[in-house]
Amino acid sequence: MSINKDYKQKSGDLFKQDNLTLKQYKAGLIALQKEKKSKIEGLLTPLQKDEVTLQHKKREDEGQLRADEQLEHLHQALKLTDDQVAKIKAGQENLRSQFKAIHENDNLLPQDKRDQMKSLMAKRNDTYKAVLTPDQYTQFEQMSHHRSGGPGGPMGHRQGYGDNRSSLEDNGI
Repeated sequence: MSINKDYKQKSGDLFKQDNLTLKQYKAGLIALQKEKKSKIEGLLTPLQKDEVTLQHKKREDEGQLRADEQLEHLHQALKLTDDQVAKIKAGQENLRSQFKAIHENDNLLPQDKRDQMKSLMAKRNDTYKAVLTPDQYTQFEQMSHHRSGGPGGPMGHRQGYGDNRSSLEDNGI
């Protein structure tokens, strides 16, 4: 049986157990997720594991570059002071480390991760609101809605963290 099919079967069996508390059910799901991750990682060769590590590092570097470019754009468009730029950059770095911690926390279910990330995004907006002048914040909000196409992004409804099927599943793993 493939890893994903085995996971779905076991999680379905866990769901059918009426005698479990919510805490026990969540703990069981987390254990199944860890087992699935371990099995998938066990299939990879050392070379493939190195490649995955390199891809993660590349994605992280690209994310940092995009954040720097966005901050520079805001600096120009909103005519930010150096103090404002420094405060926003510090806030971004703090949020980035918190996002990373949530993402890497194997003791959270995907829904819990989504909820915590939504909370962080609200904090991000609070940071901007605290640092920017009222006029700058209004302009920032207008820029954000214009860029994203309004609520949900340019495509309307956006799928949340973990909603997309992985390419591993498409390959029967």
